[in-house]
Amino acid sequence: MNNIKQQNIYNDAKKRVENEKGFYAHLTVYIILNIAILIFKQKILVFINADQSDKEFIEFWWLGNILTPILWGIGLLFHWLWAFKKTFLFSDKWEKKKIQKILDEEEL
Repeated sequence: MNNIKQQNIYNDAKKRVENEKGFYAHLTVYIILNIAILIFKQKILVFINADQSDKEFIEFWWLGNILTPILWGIGLLFHWLWAFKKTFLFSDKWEKKKIQKILDEEEL
């Protein structure tokens, strides 16, 4: 019995480490690719000889460039919440308290 419990604890810990490792890999790719995208898109402006005085085009260009990191960043935030078990609703602590409360009520 004790051996099975230890194995389950080990498996849970291993899975959590894998989830956290996956998050850090995701974060690394996010940083590297967004820097590369911004550099590449800036080079395209130079390559196409974009008129720097055309404020409408430049604003549209930078809005398009900033949306990728923002939206991807939101996805990264959710990945962080999941990988590190950061829940604001129905956390493990809440679940344990609720189970204990129900068990206490049943005993009465």
